[in-house]
Amino acid sequence: GLELRDAHAGLYPGVPAPRITTKTDDFHGNIDYVWTTPQLRVTKLLALPRGTDVPEGGAFPPIPSADWPSDHLATGVEFVV
Repeated sequence: GLELRDAHAGLYPGVPAPRITTKTDDFHGNIDYVWTTPQLRVTKLLALPRGTDVPEGGAFPPIPSADWPSDHLATGVEFVV
């Protein structure tokens, strides 16, 4: 079968996968993923805004907002085949 894994997991030891990729007044969580296989090597991750790396989203505001016009934060991964 196809062996999929979260591309964010394990790239940088001690750096967790994103805790939030969306936040509203009554919900926060990581609902956006980039999947990879053992044949692809992750070399870079797109940095997420400050405050998104803690479970509650820290001081990061609910989105969309004037500063963050989407209801999802962009996630990005660079691979080497």
